[in-house]
Amino acid sequence: MEPKRGGKREGAGRKPSGVEKKTISIYVEKGAIYKFGNEDKLKEKLYDFVSGYGVQDLNKPTNVMQPQEQPQTNFSIDTTSKPLSPRKPMLEWIAEKKALETEDQYEKWLKLLEADDWLTDGQKAVIRKS
Repeated sequence: MEPKRGGKREGAGRKPSGVEKKTISIYVEKGAIYKFGNEDKLKEKLYDFVSGYGVQDLNKPTNVMQPQEQPQTNFSIDTTSKPLSPRKPMLEWIAEKKALETEDQYEKWLKLLEADDWLTDGQKAVIRKS
């Protein structure tokens, strides 16, 4: 009887590979992993390096080899100062209300007041009563 490979079915199991591979364990500091994003991205870069991508000459010392360019970010950081909110202070609302002369102006002002999301209902009630 011929020995079977794999499971019950004929030909089941892992197929032999044309290229022999060997498992290697590498111990890396966590900080080095975070530089690449995560473990999978680090493994991908290591596989690329071992397969020849980005390697100029392995006979040169590592301090002679030039590092690869850092990736560009897809966003920019705006450092200019901005106001915390575009809200109008309650006193400005009250001053505007006192400057109104016609009923139409009051109706428009009231619609703007109700549309202001920065004021609470209690604040709006105080402004309307003033």
